[in-house]
Amino acid sequence: MADRDEVPPHLGELEQAVMDVLWQHQQATIREVASQLTRTPPLAYTTVATVMSRLVEKGLLVRARSGKVDLYRPAYDSAEFSRRVARAAVQHEYGDVALAQFAAALERADPERVAQLRARYQLRQSQESRQPEQAEDPDADT
Repeated sequence: MADRDEVPPHLGELEQAVMDVLWQHQQATIREVASQLTRTPPLAYTTVATVMSRLVEKGLLVRARSGKVDLYRPAYDSAEFSRRVARAAVQHEYGDVALAQFAAALERADPERVAQLRARYQLRQSQESRQPEQAEDPDADT
């Protein structure tokens, strides 16, 4: 997901479980992810491989070859994913109404609180401008 404003895809139950494992471990093989998924009966290797391949296609995982195995890592952390989901939900469900309500709330807000929010926003913008896009992996062979 190279576009920071792109709407994140909805995750099914198994996709969410796979992402949770990778967010916790940062990098893993299919076999390592499969071993962390607590299911009865255990999931087949090919099932986990298919799910992870689809998560790569959706832009949520990055795959890199290491010797004879593929290593997978999240394209971005769970906090960023949550921010994107929340932003998409607000924009999709409420759009301009939410923005107008937020603007009205800011007009009535304590100036010190507004200053704190502005500083937090500027800090985040500055951090984002210094970090390269995580979804791009220059070492990955395609």
